[in-house]
Amino acid sequence: MFIDDNEVENYINSKLIQQNLGDCDIVVFNNAVEALKDFIAIDKTSPLDVNLIPELIILNINIPIMNGFEFLAEFKLLSENLRKGMRFFLLTSSSSVIDQDKSKEFDEIVAYITKPLAKENLLDI
Repeated sequence: MFIDDNEVENYINSKLIQQNLGDCDIVVFNNAVEALKDFIAIDKTSPLDVNLIPELIILNINIPIMNGFEFLAEFKLLSENLRKGMRFFLLTSSSSVIDQDKSKEFDEIVAYITKPLAKENLLDI
């Protein structure tokens, strides 16, 4: 899953994933509010439909309406069953030490990657 407002980068990154990892189901949200609504809907399924939960989420920090850190703070309020095993990778143009330090406050974040997404980053993920 990509949560990023840059449609061109989402398209390029989706193609990069498909070329290097094969056929994958990729879901793209252009804003974090819509992504959060989707997670809330999944969280309300009973029993929890694990087939709807993405294996990993590539999240931008600097997105309008709700930034990546605000999204993660709201995401933490969802059920543990939904959140467990969820892996987030921040993919951002920000090389700010402040943002990098803030990312360490979230256990869900596996890596902080500065744009653009490169094949090497993808293979590490």
